[in-house]
Amino acid sequence: AMPCNVLWTMWAALCFLPLKSQTRHIMYQLIIPYTGLAIVAVAAPDASDLVMWMEVPFFFLMHCALIAYPIYFLQSGRISVLPSSDGMVSNFLKWWTLSCAYFALFYFGVGVPLSVVFGINLNYMLSPPPAPANMFMSGPNFRLQSTLCCAAAFFFVQFLVTAAAVFGRAASKKASLSSSRKSM
Repeated sequence: AMPCNVLWTMWAALCFLPLKSQTRHIMYQLIIPYTGLAIVAVAAPDASDLVMWMEVPFFFLMHCALIAYPIYFLQSGRISVLPSSDGMVSNFLKWWTLSCAYFALFYFGVGVPLSVVFGINLNYMLSPPPAPANMFMSGPNFRLQSTLCCAAAFFFVQFLVTAAAVFGRAASKKASLSSSRKSM
């Protein structure tokens, strides 16, 4: 529920606010691992509270769009996860750590207080998700388990995107070398 709304807010800010290029870069680098949340929402949806007309198709459409936007931006070359000056591993760990830190700050600093004040299970702050989505999260420490699962998902998505970017860069270099040899 809530992390995907935050992703939409980030995309809206990128589209409509006059942000500095460095701020845009940071936001794009945070969006990449957070896309894992939209992937989880599509893979293991909790549609138990989606009761209004067209709410279920809208849920899937919006989450699929949150997956498609970063893929488009990466594929078109508008953003890159590859480092410009840092080493590959330090760049990867820097953005993964920052994404985990911001998520934890939001999750515990905003999500929990809002859930307690309004008595709404916002992003499963008050109780774990219903089965079958609660594969790993149960018991009194479900928030910590959820945070660790999110950190693992962020790592996995960041790793896949970085690996794809590395292989894509290598393939494009190989293709440009072969085309330049053919033209000689």
